[in-house]
Order: sequence, then structure tokens, then C-alpha cells
Amino acid sequence: GDLLKLSNYHNVFINAVDLNFQAMGAFLGQHGYDELIGKKYFDNLYGSNKSETWGGGVNDSKLFELAKKKIIKLKKEKKRFNVTLLTTDTHDPGYIDDNCNINFEEGTNKLIRAISCTSHELNKFVKFIYDNYPNDTSIVIMGDHLYNHMERYTIVESKRFIYNKIISKNINLYRKNINHFDFFPTILNILNFNFNGKLGLGYTAVKKINLDFYNAYSK
Repeated sequence: GDLLKLSNYHNVFINAVDLNFQAMGAFLGQHGYDELIGKKYFDNLYGSNKSETWGGGVNDSKLFELAKKKIIKLKKEKKRFNVTLLTTDTHDPGYIDDNCNINFEEGTNKLIRAISCTSHELNKFVKFIYDNYPNDTSIVIMGDHLYNHMERYTIVESKRFIYNKIISKNINLYRKNINHFDFFPTILNILNFNFNGKLGLGYTAVKKINLDFYNAYSK
């Protein structure tokens, strides 16, 4: 947020819960974010939410809907921007949007249903970017942590990873696995910031680096 603000980006943060939670609003407000949108915004817009949600806010579909509107507006204004969207329906034990139209088999786990509904909304959002702004807009999808209760499922992988996906035209990733620290330099590289490949504790994934050195310190 700080670096993008200095480079005349308009930073927007959208989530469904109260901005006082974990002092998110205070932190982001001090680090370059121009718009901070949370539960109070959606309460004023929609009133009380009828679906079961984490934190009592709106479901993820409403977040994606607002993000699209923000992007359309910022594109029309010809502004460079960073829209950060934090979804919560897939938080344990899973929260299902009443407007999700996916037909599930009886007995399908709540978390599986929540993941399916949010994934459907995410897919529509990515398609929206693809269809309208394919040449100059990048998308970074990132999970925040591994699921903690895999014993509830019959199939457990011995080694699990946090899901991430980078969608950006003419960008090549030079390794399959990256950690959370690596997103800082990787995202800035995608936005054409130039540096030697390392920022903070992270190493960019869009430039070649010494993988032996990287793997030795990332285990």
C-alpha cells in the first residue's frame, strides 16, 4: 500500500467484517489505503444480512459485486489502482450464501458448499476482468492459511500448500512454489517496479533466482 500510494495508485480495501477487527482499518489507513470498506458500509447499503456469515457481514458475492463497480469506476477515471478483497464465507465451518444457486447432494459438508459458492463467484469475477480488461489488469488470488481440521475428511494429503494463483498477461513464473513473503516483490514486479529480485524477506517469482539458495531457506 505505501509504495503504490507513492506511485499514484488508488488503494481500496473491501471486506465484510468490522474494520476494527484486528485493527485492520487502522493499519491499512496508515499504509496508503484511500478507501476502507467493511461491515458498516454494507449495513447501510443492505440493512441486516439474512444469510449466516462470519462476523455478521455480507456474503462474498456482495464483495465481488462491489469490487466490479469500483474497478469500472476507476477504469473510467483512468486511475491506476489496487483493489484488495478479503473473502470470509470459506472460514471454518463454512457459510453458505442464500443466493448461491449450486445444487448440492444431500449431506454435503458446509465448508465444501461454501468453497463451491465462493469459487463460483470468484470465477465470475476473473471472467469479468478477462472479458473487459485483459491487457492491463493483474489478478492475485491468495489463501491466508491451511485448513486446520483435515481429520474431518477421508482424504488427507501428506503435504499441503496454501492455494495461490497469479493471472497477468505476459508474466512467467520461474518456480511453482512461493511463500507469503514472496508476494510482496512478486506483485511489485508484475506492476513493473524494478529491483534486484529481493524485497524484505521475499524473493520475486517472476525473475530467475538461485533456487538452491531459496530452497535452503524456505523449508
